Amino acid sequence: MGVVFAIGSRPTLSDTDAQALVGLIAADPTPFTTKLAAKINRGLLDGDSAQEIELKRDELVEIADALSVEPKLLLDVPTLRPLHDEVIATLA
Repeated sequence: MGVVFAIGSRPTLSDTDAQALVGLIAADPTPFTTKLAAKINRGLLDGDSAQEIELKRDELVEIADALSVEPKLLLDVPTLRPLHDEVIATLA
């Protein structure tokens, strides 16, 4: 299970790691971040296999911003590093 992000090499997060990302995004609650967190959560609830999540540019920017606020999380949750790298590459 988990989620696959439909960018680059399709980085995958386990349920636990995706929840860590959701928590980070939701830490600054706005209508936009709440919607993005819900989108990732829906991917977690959609079935037995990893669900692919397509992200718009503004959603990629939000993920990049969230991860830049908490760079220690990239060390604590190693699967976030490939996601971070793919997000940055996609935005470049």
